[in-house]
Amino acid sequence: MPRWLTVALTLIVYAAVMAVLALVIRGTVPPGIDWLDSKLGSNGTWVLLLVIVIPAGIYGYWPRRPDGSMRRLRSPWD
Repeated sequence: MPRWLTVALTLIVYAAVMAVLALVIRGTVPPGIDWLDSKLGSNGTWVLLLVIVIPAGIYGYWPRRPDGSMRRLRSPWD
C-alpha cells in the first residue's frame, strides 16, 4: 500500500472514530451530570467533579524524567 494511501486512510479512520466518540459523549455526559445534580445537588456535583479533576491535573502536570517516570518534587526549603 502506498504511503499516501496509508496516511489518508489513517486520517479518515481517526476522524470517524472521533465523530462516534463525540456522539457518545454528547449523549451520555449531559444526562449524567443532570442525574448527578438531582442526586447530590449542585454543590455536591461540583465537589465530586473537583475531587476528580484536581488529582488528575496534579498527576498530569507532575514533573517527569525523560523516560516518562515521575520525579520527586523538591521542597523550596531544601
